[in-house]
Amino acid sequence: MKKMTFLMAIMFIAFSVNAQTTDKIISIGTSDVDAGNLPLNYFYSSSCSQFIYLKDEIKKSGKIKKIVFTFSSSGGGANNLQNETAGTTIWARHTTKNNIVYDAAKGGNVIEPENSEPWTMVANATTAVVDGTKKEVTFTFSPTFDYNKTKNLEFRFLNNSSATTSGQPKFKAFSTGDGANIRAVYFAVDGRNASFEELKALDKRAGKLPVIKIVMEETSKTTGNTGTSTSGNATDFSYCVGEKVELDAKTTNTDNNTTYEWTEVGKTDVKATTNVLDLGNATTALNNKEYQLKVSNGGTCIATNKVKIVVNEKPEFTEVNAKDASDCGEVTPVFIVKGTAGATVKYTVDAETEVKTATIGSNGEVEITLDKITTGSKKITITEVVKGCTADLSGKTITATVEVLNKPTVKIVQKK
Repeated sequence: MKKMTFLMAIMFIAFSVNAQTTDKIISIGTSDVDAGNLPLNYFYSSSCSQFIYLKDEIKKSGKIKKIVFTFSSSGGGANNLQNETAGTTIWARHTTKNNIVYDAAKGGNVIEPENSEPWTMVANATTAVVDGTKKEVTFTFSPTFDYNKTKNLEFRFLNNSSATTSGQPKFKAFSTGDGANIRAVYFAVDGRNASFEELKALDKRAGKLPVIKIVMEETSKTTGNTGTSTSGNATDFSYCVGEKVELDAKTTNTDNNTTYEWTEVGKTDVKATTNVLDLGNATTALNNKEYQLKVSNGGTCIATNKVKIVVNEKPEFTEVNAKDASDCGEVTPVFIVKGTAGATVKYTVDAETEVKTATIGSNGEVEITLDKITTGSKKITITEVVKGCTADLSGKTITATVEVLNKPTVKIVQKK
């Protein structure tokens, strides 16, 4: 009876490939100065800043949920500082550049290099949470920003404060060089609210890079599906093309004589002799392949289990266009999104934070129709295209705009 119990115990094998998420706090910068202009300058009615953190400073990939700045002086109390952050809009993007292209000799122009990706709005007219005890200002992203670790990270802040504050807040910052190595600039205007388009025409000034904490949702592994024998169907584990495929077997009741043997089902060559099988990055060649693990104690007590690898290709996002980019009078905005049939398109309208969805049809496109407008314009921004996996939007144009044109009037008069 004891022998039977031992055999049943050893036949429990858990494959560890499922994912769980944990929040990682990444701290960048040790303060060597107090700065009043970055990330925002609340001394002015309207202010904007632009700054870069390097991939070697971040070192992790994942979904950025929050960013936190430290202040040495709140400029009139924590409540005042929190009020001043109201209406802050934040953009983020990946970039291959290591510094701001800033030309002081030409009025402080900021030149946008061609290798920078489009901006993604991550916080729209938000208000920060200010902790007066910790002296921290926290901005929460909605939606989160997927940072890929292969490029640098650039932020752009815009704030239209209700009024200037007499006590200018000071933020912790650190020096990042000068001249060609500038990684932070700011620009501002007083006495009125201004759009980014207006502000970017102003002279810019080089600044210090803010000390920052990045709160990132990081993916890690945890024990998931389990099996007890080779009988029945193999457990399916799904991956997107390019993801790392690594199977980690958790066993019980093993001893010093335990051996491991991984094989592809239907073949005899051994792929690995430890509890871990590393199959590299997922490719379509791995799709629907089954792998079996045999665990043996002394060659007599044996347990086996098998899994099937399912590899899903990433959907394609081709383009988004306005059906009629401009028209006179009453206009019904219609946008056409092209990509993989069956994929779900997530998008926002203008500066709204609500994420809406549409499904690409069998013809490879979907029409998104908005309510009629008689003045102004309507813009949609594609935030995600998903079909099992998520499409790569980098380098793609993800916005389209429909504009109502003013209808001209004409009167013919007799020339005398």
